[in-house]
Amino acid sequence: MEFIKAIEQNFKFMTLEVTKQLEDTMKLLESPSKALADKIRSRDDYIDNMKSIIENKNSSYVAACQNLDKKTLNNVWALNTIAHNLEHIADLAVNITDQTQYFSDPGSMKRYDYHSFFKKIFDALAITPRAFLTGSISHALKICNAEHEMDLLYAIELKNVINELKFSRDAGNLITVIFIFQFAERIGDSLLNIGEAVISSVMGEKMKIHQYQALEETITDEDEKSRVSEFSLESVGETRSGSLIRKVYEPGNEASASKWVVFKEGNKVKLEKEKENVEAWEKIFPGLPPKIFGYQANGKSASIIFEYLNGSNMKDVVINEKNPAVREALGLTAATLDMAWTRTMKKQPVHAGYLDQLASRIGDVFTAHPDFMMHENKIGGLELPSFDQMIKKAGAIEKKMEAPFTVFIHGDFNVDNIIFNREERRINFIDLYRSSYNDYVQDVSVFIVSNFRMPFFEPAIRRRLNSVIHDFLGFASDFAKRNGDVTFEARLAMGLIRSFITSTRFEFNQEFAKLMYLRALYLIEKVISHDGKPWEDFEVHRDVLIY
Repeated sequence: MEFIKAIEQNFKFMTLEVTKQLEDTMKLLESPSKALADKIRSRDDYIDNMKSIIENKNSSYVAACQNLDKKTLNNVWALNTIAHNLEHIADLAVNITDQTQYFSDPGSMKRYDYHSFFKKIFDALAITPRAFLTGSISHALKICNAEHEMDLLYAIELKNVINELKFSRDAGNLITVIFIFQFAERIGDSLLNIGEAVISSVMGEKMKIHQYQALEETITDEDEKSRVSEFSLESVGETRSGSLIRKVYEPGNEASASKWVVFKEGNKVKLEKEKENVEAWEKIFPGLPPKIFGYQANGKSASIIFEYLNGSNMKDVVINEKNPAVREALGLTAATLDMAWTRTMKKQPVHAGYLDQLASRIGDVFTAHPDFMMHENKIGGLELPSFDQMIKKAGAIEKKMEAPFTVFIHGDFNVDNIIFNREERRINFIDLYRSSYNDYVQDVSVFIVSNFRMPFFEPAIRRRLNSVIHDFLGFASDFAKRNGDVTFEARLAMGLIRSFITSTRFEFNQEFAKLMYLRALYLIEKVISHDGKPWEDFEVHRDVLIY
């Protein structure tokens, strides 16, 4: 690659200078010398300058080229990351050097095994240029593993020093030894960053070592397992869950979606629950969720490999497609829900607790929009309740309501989690972690607000969004009538209150966020004013849902 040729020598020289810096640091620990300490500090400035040269060359290359491919940009990022961490290692060598001046007995350090630390560092630095320049995952993993091995060494030596502190009067020297080992241990953190940068450059996406290992362990096919480093990764949408979600494919098969899978890695509890829910949905509605090709749990983390589903999510359909495609997607979605709700219906009342759900998220809303935090006020003889008072009052009213039956719901039924395949006339559900038996109105309200909150204001797109909301609500209302659900509208209001307000924490267009917030306040006031009257007479005015 052209930009690598331009900086290859700088990169190799920088790695060499950092290695020499650490060799001198080890010599200093063996035999303290002011001249050697000054040499280490002086070389640090030279290494800083070499890092700047690499970064400047990379920046100049990017600025001079147009339409650089993603792999090149990823390699530029990786090299900058490696250079930054090499420079940080040199800084830590200076920190160790500075600590030596506090020894009253320079021989204190010799009682401990610092040589093993430096051997790990030297072994990792020796393969760093080769790891990046050849794209060697095996070398990258060795560099990453140095951090784990150095953590183990640090734990042993720290325990030894602490034990000696209990009986020794040489506290000053022993504390200095601890600081030196702490700085050495932090060098391991920088080596980990370097190894992960190499992994990321090879895989085409930023990856931590545990994520790469999770991908490797989750693949069940032994032939594919041996070729993981040849696969390419690509981000799949956006997630706020903390999970890594990537599309994985073999180079050369980018055009063949049948060769793709989706790799998800994250919190073990969440992914175990998602796995259980996918299996439950498969029994209820075969083919609706993606197939699971592999699952692996490791400590607090887990990983799943899912079938890659052809098609577009509902958000892209509504934004980019013509009206016939939108109507077809919505019709299939409604028909799928109707069948799923009917198949799973249990004549068992349930309280969804929409305003309890709101209470758990309201702190994030007020952080994003502090002006939404209404306080109790009085204007003349008119008393205005605080937001908290209004929510508590509406919450007490909600506790009197219940859905007359439960069904198995998606649990996070927003437009990103519905996949429409027009060629096969099929709908699929994804991201099923929150699925459970509950009030179907939760899915209805989430779907409606996920369309409303899309920040698109072009008239044609907005008309499609309004039409989707109107038609979907018509389907849900008809389902309620067919199944004798007389409090549907009242519970819908509660669900909309929750979804309108919680959606504002992700919306920093203040005018649009306030518009959603005011709609929620209107619904709260309408619910409170209706208390004491028959809830079967309550109605959500459709204009509330139209932008």
